[in-house]
Order: sequence, then structure tokens, then C-alpha cells
Amino acid sequence: MSALFLLAVSAYAADITPPAVLDDRLQLQLVAAEPDVVTPTGLTVDDQGRVLVIESHTHFRPEGYKGPTADRILMLDDFDAATGKARKISVLFEGTTHTMSLAVYYDGSIYVATRGEIFRLRDNDNDGKAEERTKICHLETAGNYPHNGLSGFAFDFAGNVYFGFGENLGADYKLIGSDGKSLAGGGEGGNIYCCDLAGKNVRRVATGFWNPFGLGFDAFGRLFAVDNDPDSRPPCRLLHIVEGGDYGYRFRNGRKGVHPFTAWNGELPGTLPMVAGTGEAPCAVVAYESDNLPAEYRGDLLVTSWGDHRLERYRLKPRGASFSAEMTPVLRGDENFRPVGLALAPDGSLYFSDWVDKSYNLHGKGRVWRLSAKNPPRLNRPDDPIAALSSPHGPLREAAARKLTREEAFQLAAEATSERERSVAARRYVLMSGPFLAYAEKLVNDPMLSQRGGRMFIRKQLRAYEATARLRPRDFARIAKLMEERIRNNQHLQTSEENRIFHEQFDNWLKNRDAETLGAPAEWLAATSGPFQTLVPAIERHNLAIANDPFLETEKIDDSLSRFPELAGVAQFEAAVKRSLNGTNPTIAHWMAIVAYRSGHNLRGLVPELLASADQDIQLIGVVCIGEQSLTEHRALLENFLATCQSRRLFEAALASLSMLDASRPRDPKNESAGEDYVVRLVSESKVNGDVRRFAFRALRPEHPSLSNNLLTQLLSDTDVVLRLEAIRTIRQRPDAQRWPQLREIAAGKDRSTQERCEAILGLSPGNDEDRKLLFDLAAGENAEVSDEALRGLRGFDLNDGEKQKLMDLTGKLDGPRKELAERVLARNPPKNLPKPEDQAAWLALATGDGNAQAGERIFYHLRVGGCFRCHEFEGRGYQIGPDLT
Repeated sequence: MSALFLLAVSAYAADITPPAVLDDRLQLQLVAAEPDVVTPTGLTVDDQGRVLVIESHTHFRPEGYKGPTADRILMLDDFDAATGKARKISVLFEGTTHTMSLAVYYDGSIYVATRGEIFRLRDNDNDGKAEERTKICHLETAGNYPHNGLSGFAFDFAGNVYFGFGENLGADYKLIGSDGKSLAGGGEGGNIYCCDLAGKNVRRVATGFWNPFGLGFDAFGRLFAVDNDPDSRPPCRLLHIVEGGDYGYRFRNGRKGVHPFTAWNGELPGTLPMVAGTGEAPCAVVAYESDNLPAEYRGDLLVTSWGDHRLERYRLKPRGASFSAEMTPVLRGDENFRPVGLALAPDGSLYFSDWVDKSYNLHGKGRVWRLSAKNPPRLNRPDDPIAALSSPHGPLREAAARKLTREEAFQLAAEATSERERSVAARRYVLMSGPFLAYAEKLVNDPMLSQRGGRMFIRKQLRAYEATARLRPRDFARIAKLMEERIRNNQHLQTSEENRIFHEQFDNWLKNRDAETLGAPAEWLAATSGPFQTLVPAIERHNLAIANDPFLETEKIDDSLSRFPELAGVAQFEAAVKRSLNGTNPTIAHWMAIVAYRSGHNLRGLVPELLASADQDIQLIGVVCIGEQSLTEHRALLENFLATCQSRRLFEAALASLSMLDASRPRDPKNESAGEDYVVRLVSESKVNGDVRRFAFRALRPEHPSLSNNLLTQLLSDTDVVLRLEAIRTIRQRPDAQRWPQLREIAAGKDRSTQERCEAILGLSPGNDEDRKLLFDLAAGENAEVSDEALRGLRGFDLNDGEKQKLMDLTGKLDGPRKELAERVLARNPPKNLPKPEDQAAWLALATGDGNAQAGERIFYHLRVGGCFRCHEFEGRGYQIGPDLT
């Protein structure tokens, strides 16, 4: 550890253990610690380099707490050049409760989020005290849990503020802006909202979150969020946020998030997947755009993980119209490292707050840290806006763009060599040009296209258009259509060599754009620009191929829903959906079914067509609508569908929907996979489809009172071997003592298949004398697979001298892997020469070649070998503590 860091820490308590810096080019400095700052949450840095940090004194306040009665915002300033320690700490503002986040806008305004309010602070006389406070928006709700309300800030280039709102424990709420406009909800999960800087025109941007606690824009105007908790469905999520996006979580379907109508990674039609899983309890996301850290950090996303004690770095990789990402930890600490807020400083370094202790109660500890390069490059902060546009420091580029005229911005977007420069210049150009569509036609008819001519100008035009395409792809696609029509309808332009070249290159450029660049197919969007009722016929007429990408699909859905009010409740809408479902284009049918569902329209008349579709996603939409819209008249149709459905996903959804119809949800607060009351009949009815019976077996708790021993005995004789296996697995997990005689009989029965015998062995216990004797007999038997399973069953138990001798005798007759297994049982040792747990490549290498998938599955469920099922579910069996591994 560097002497610099030791010096920084020594100014505070000697027991402060710093997190490990995992990149040896970086250094960490302790800026402040208790008692100077305690229990910090949000953090930001202003343009003077002063650190503003929220000091919580209300979340949660234990009895006898001696601190201030309200939260406050501290200002840290005058940093020691050698140690980074803040020599001046003052109170900028105080008086709030459950204060979560703050962010500085470019004009110096400070936006603050408490659990139930967002307000703006200003220090007009620059005396270090915020004397002006302006309400931006607030909540009206009975919800009062401290950190599932309002939090997180991000500002776009147009002067709008984005913020998150957690699941609010399902309580009804009303979000009210400064202009009185309000949005209501409750039970739908968390949301991301947007309003202007004064709090007017509040609107919902996206939904389906647990708690979008941190937000951040990157250099290209793309919004990212970290979703703070998935309860029983880890990991937490890094998400790419798009307008109208649905990210799948619904509190009304159960807080644990395991209900069939809840999605975490785009599993349900119309929902969007995560970019990547994150560490536990992520609190902030920052796109690094500066020049202090090494150059390869530029554009990467940095995330604080409170629960896994890390600062994480995500390198984005294009995936269709969105991204995947690879995570590399930058810092890793011990139990007393709990990073929360994260912000970029003017010199390109990073500051972050540290809650320290795992306790949610106020505990009097807290840290602020600074991460920077050991040998940072010399700062270059030019005043000239043209030069500043090329700066690697993102805030400087943004400030420079604000100084450009529309013409300068267009020209710079065309000439810039850096993608970041083009993005910033184009954003300025778009914003100064007024509503995008209003000037699109003027842009297309610009006389410069024919007057200036020349290949160089054509190339510049294309690059400028490309820059705008990244910002407003749907509107840009319509420009392409206007361009096409202009040239088609103007004989002079058709014969003009310059315009012919331009059109040819422009057309080729459109065709070759990938989904990430264009965001949506230009031809498709041009076809959708008419009235809603002509949407489907227009698509069918053009016979357009629509990319199978959930983010592109979301754009199309959002675009269509914006026109839906024209037809809400009218027959044309239903007719249009039916026409698509009965048409020849399955992609159109899939998309229109999602539009119908997302519209909120009552789908009573569409359910038969939805369930009759060959597309399982469309069937699923029909099943969900029956339950969510309480369409009791379709109960018989749903029951028939349940008895014939082709997948476990549809089966579980149909059970949940039936449960909703009977108002029995939630049946058991510990089990959100509703519908067990319906499955016993399916299990016992021999005429029911075999797949459905197997789905039903896995949906039943082994201890369910309707699963009598008589029924299980009957199923053990079924002609369907897979159903017999399911019965054995259920018996194996039953808590009553009657299971052991049945399992011993199956394990010893030579008339049973090898797989049935092995499955029964998993339920035998060496602690039971009869089971123990049988395991030794089976271990010495001729069936090698049964013998192996019996040996595994003996693992972990002390053997008497006679048993040890039996195993030694058996070992002498064996060779290869079986001999090694017997020796391990005898010595109670684990396998030799296994890779380290974190060596994924070595484990994958072991998994290559021939293997026994059935034996591997048994190890998954083995109490004394794998035991994975204690936390994870596979194909409906196991427990929903960790992720479903199906």
C-alpha cells in the first residue's frame, strides 16, 4: 500500500481498512471520515470541485441517537494536495427527512431527492449556504419506507431532469409536478420519470423496476439505470432505459418477484432484458467521460455495489439495439466498505460516499473517498468552444456545445472525427432547430443539396445525419422517407449528378445501419406514420421485415401507443389486432398482440384468437390478460388450455391466471407461484397430456395435503416413465417417515429402471439403519450406476470398522473413477485436484467430453454432494432463494 494512502488514513481512526485498488495505475485517498461525516447517502461534485454529500440522520434513527434531528448536506472543500483530505467541511443545507440523492446541474443549481419530494437549492451569493429552495415535484402516498421512494438524478441535454421511484411497497401514490400535473399508480413496480427543470410536464419514461436508485446518461445521450434489488431473483440489474420501456417487475404480483407474470430479464413478451447483472444493492451509475483515469475507462459505466463492497466497471458491447456488458471490479473492500453515491470531479477523478456498516440503523460511521490516477495526464481545459468540443472531459464538451449556434453545430457534426464530438454537436443542432419533425422537411429541401454539390459536401451531410440518427432515430427515419419522396417527385433532382450520388449513398447508408445506430428500420417507421387504424394494413402492404429485437419492438410499441387514444374502446382497434393475428406475418402478429396488451384495452374479444395462436408469446399474453383483467367468462377456455399447453412457462402462467380468477392470490405469502389448488386433478387424471401431468407434479409442494400415499403409489405404476420419476422425486422430498420404505423398495427393485433406482437412492439416509444397510448392499452390486449413487449416498458419514472393511474390499475390486469415488467415501475426502472456485475456464474444461447428464442432475439435488436445489430451482424443482437455473 502506498505511503500516500497510509498518510491519508492516519489522519482518521487507525482501524479504517481501505478497499483494495485492483488497478495498479490508480490510487485511493480518504477525503473524510467519522466524525466529520457520518452515514452518507448521495454525493455530487460542483464545477468548483467542491464535494456535496448527504449526511443521513433519519434513516433509521435508533432510540437514544445523539445526532442532529434532520438530514443535512455537507460541503467538503480545500483538499490537501498530498492526502486528499478535506480541510474545510461546512453545512450547506439541513432540515429534510430520508434524503437519498443530489446532483448539480450545469448552472450550479442543486437538485435534491428525499423519499417523498424533489426540490432545487441555490446558493445565490456563493457563501456556502443554500438560501433558495424551490419545490420541483412531490409524492402523495401512505408509503413511507425510506429508500424505495424518489431517488437518483440524470439531466439530458434538452434541460430535463430524470429520476427514479421505487416499488413503494405497492402503496397507491400520486406524483405531482410544480404545474399541478399529476400521475397516479400503485402496485405496478418502480418507475422512471422526467420533467423539465422547473418541475413541469412530468411524465413516466419507463416502468417495471424494483428500485431504480441510480441513473446516468452517457456521451451519446443513452440513459442507464441500476435497479437496487430483485429480492428472490438476483442478480440486481444494470439497465439500458428507453422511452416506453417495460422492465418486467410488478409488485402487485408479489414482492419476492417469482410470480409467472413478473420478468427480470425480458422473459415475458414486451419486456426488456438487462444489460448485465450487478453486485448486490447497486446505488449509482456513472458513464466515465474524462481524462484522469486511463483512456480505456472512457465510455465505461462505473457502478457502486453496497452489498458486495465493490466499485464495478462495465464495458459495453453492442447487442442488437442495446448492449451487454462485462464487469471488472475496480475496488473491492471488506464488510465495512459500503459505497453509495458516485460523481465525476472537474479534474476527472471520482468521489464516492461510503455507508461503512451493514446496519440500516444510524451507526455514526461514514467515509468519503477519492479515486484517481497515480500519474494523471496534464489537464487540457480550453475555453474556445470549438476546441473544447474535442475534449475528453464530458462536462466540458457539453458546456461547449451550449455555446454553439445551430449552423456551427451542424457543421461540426459533419466534420468531427470523434463519435463523441459528433454526438454532442448533433444534440445541440437538434435542440436549436425546434421540434424535429417541424424542420425535417426544410432540412430535406435545403437548396444547399443541389447548389453546393460535390462529393465532400455529400459525405459531410451523411455524417451529420448519422449523428442525429443516434439521438432521434424514429424521427430521423421519417426524414429518410421525405428525402426519398423529394427525389422521386422532382425531375431535376433525379437528373442532378450530385443529388443522384447523395441519394445513392444515403440509401446505401440506411440499408447498412445496424440496430444500434439507427434504432429502428426507416421503412417500417415511415409506414407507421399514418393514423393508427391504417397501421397494420400499411405494414402488411409493404410486407416489411421487422427485426426481432426487444428494444426495436419497444420503440414500435411506444410509437403506436402514442396514437392509441384516437381509437381507445372502438371496434377498429380490435379488428386491426385480429387481422394481424390471422395474417401471414408472425412478427407483426407478435408485435400487435403486445400493443394490445400494453394499451390497457379490455381484450375480452381477443382472448380466443390469442390462445389459438401458434406463437407461445402470444398465447402467454392471452393467459395473462384473463387473470389480470378478471375475464371470468373465459375460465373454461383457460382450463382447457391448461390441460393441453406445451410448455412449463405457459402452464405456470395459466395456473396463476386461474388463481386470480378465484381471488385466491396470494395463496401463500411464501409461495408466489400460485395455482396448486388446480394441479392435483391434472396429476391424477390419466387422460391429461403427459407433459402437463409432469408440469403439474413439479408445481405441487411435496407436502401438499392432496398428495396422498395412495395417489403416489398409483403414479409409481404409471406407464409414463417420466411421470414415475417425478413421483419418486416428490416422495423423496416429503417430510413424513413413510417415504423411506417406499424409497428402499424402489432402490432395491431390480424390475425398476436404473434411473428410477438412482433417484430413489438420493432420498435414503445413512443415519437410518435400514437405509445404511441397503446402501452398502447396492454399492457392492453389479449395476455400476446404482453402485456409484449408493457410494455417493454414504459420503460424509462416519463408518464403523466393519463398514470400512467392506468398502476396502470393494475398492480393491474397482478401477478408474469408481475406485476413486469409493476411496473418497472411505477417507471422507473431497475430489482431488479440483480447480479454484473462481477459475471458470478450468471448470468448463472439466465439463467437456462425454458425461452423464442424469447423474449430474442428481448431484444438483443431492443433500450431501451438490445441494444446489436448496437455493436454486431447476425445471420447477428446488427453492426460490437464488436465481432459477432452468
